[in-house]
Amino acid sequence: MTRLICVFAPLADELDAKYYREAERFSRQLVAHGWGLVYGGGNRGVMGVVGRTVKAAGGRVVGIIPEFMKVRDWPWDDASELITVRRCGERKQRMEERATGFVTLRGRESGTLEEFTEM
Repeated sequence: MTRLICVFAPLADELDAKYYREAERFSRQLVAHGWGLVYGGGNRGVMGVVGRTVKAAGGRVVGIIPEFMKVRDWPWDDASELITVRRCGERKQRMEERATGFVTLRGRESGTLEEFTEM
């Protein structure tokens, strides 16, 4: 079974291009070192870049998304596995259960930092 790293990253689409480039670089390195991804399951912003890049590099992608985000058309349906949960607290619990370690990628969202520090 593939070891998974949990990545917290912003959903914002209006960030400086350097954040997206760094997310791509990190994601390729993750797969090159034999790791898969567990993340928030979104298709936008840095979060979406990480999911798509890991998958494109041949890695396993597990997305865990709360229902309210799924109805807003934010899920990335091409994840290797997409799990829908009821609440954000359950999402974090499931991510923690599946992950071996945790990483936060920069952006401007305070929610990303909040999720990471709660872990």
